[in-house]
Amino acid sequence: MKKVVSKLFMHIFSLLCSASFVAFLLATILRVTLDSSFLSFTAKLSGYYELTHTELVNEFKKLSPSSGVSEEFFETAIDKNAVYEHTELFYKACLDGRDTALIKEDISKQFRDPFFQKLCEYAKSEGYTITSSLEDELSHLTDICQQKYLEKTSGEIIETLLVTVSSVSRSLSGILIIAAVFALLFSAFCFYFAKRLSQRLEILLLAEGLTLILPTALVYIFRIPSRLGIGTLALHSYAVTFLNCILLPALALGIISVLISVILFLKSTRK
Repeated sequence: MKKVVSKLFMHIFSLLCSASFVAFLLATILRVTLDSSFLSFTAKLSGYYELTHTELVNEFKKLSPSSGVSEEFFETAIDKNAVYEHTELFYKACLDGRDTALIKEDISKQFRDPFFQKLCEYAKSEGYTITSSLEDELSHLTDICQQKYLEKTSGEIIETLLVTVSSVSRSLSGILIIAAVFALLFSAFCFYFAKRLSQRLEILLLAEGLTLILPTALVYIFRIPSRLGIGTLALHSYAVTFLNCILLPALALGIISVLISVILFLKSTRK
């Protein structure tokens, strides 16, 4: 009777350990992926800010024929560091639950005044006299550029980015839950035939390794990162890098766990 109770207790304890491991992974994914530091790291790694700057320059260049302003001016009119600072400022405010309207207003002012000043200096360098009518035209052009700038750094595109991140996190959690159920069933089946505590440890490590490897392998087998249908190149690059930053370490950890399980199994068979 004692042996049956002891075996049942070890069986339940082992499964609880495996379930706790899965719960820890879920909590870690949800916590890390919505952390502003992780989002900032991913944005830098993916080249998101540089790509956003390039997209802005290309958008501004389209205004060249109608505005009479050369494309060369637009290539140097936007500061890359400003794109980085303003984008980070806005999405951190979104994550922290702060008033984004005030943040957007500050970004708008920080962009408009320097840009309008650069336009006036450009007009003077081209031999124009700054009259009230020319000033109005330059002000109107500034308004158009300002709107495009806000759309890229503090508009719907950033909200789309955050929604994409949240959606990917939930999808990964769902896939992990399915893999975890498989791992728990696999563990329960194998524990039934396990005779030694060391065998249970091997099975537990194997199950946890599979929990990490299976969902990651499925994502790459079906080429999910490359199939992400996101509008801009910057957002696509960010989303792919975001997935890789989560999945590749998980895959490595899963492989290590399985290797340790195999090594322990081989050692136990030699005894």
